[in-house]
Amino acid sequence: MSSTILPEGSGAIRKGEGVANDASNDLSQMAHTLEKSGNYRVLRRLVPRDVITPVPDHEQMKVGVLLDVETTGLDAKTDEVIELGMVKFAYCPDGRVAHVIDSFGSLNEPANSISALLALSSPRNQ
Repeated sequence: MSSTILPEGSGAIRKGEGVANDASNDLSQMAHTLEKSGNYRVLRRLVPRDVITPVPDHEQMKVGVLLDVETTGLDAKTDEVIELGMVKFAYCPDGRVAHVIDSFGSLNEPANSISALLALSSPRNQ
């Protein structure tokens, strides 16, 4: 029996629920085979969680923002911000993150091409 791997959200009609499960198992098996070869590292989608640390209702929470800025370099006069990401989260007084409140992400096309060295860690040099 052959199975077809359908991209998530493709809108394709599936015959029965088993096909989706087969596709998921096939993808997991392919990732395992690739990693086992030693020539590949397979990245998996991060599945966000609503609650990270269960916290009693009476515990006082604080709010923090994680900021991630990607630039084309370190010179404020000539380099540009190419990506900005923020995650607003609630945390306990002892530092445990309780849950994510909101997130923001934005990309900016740089005026000049990104250097080869920077492109190793940048999502934008295409």
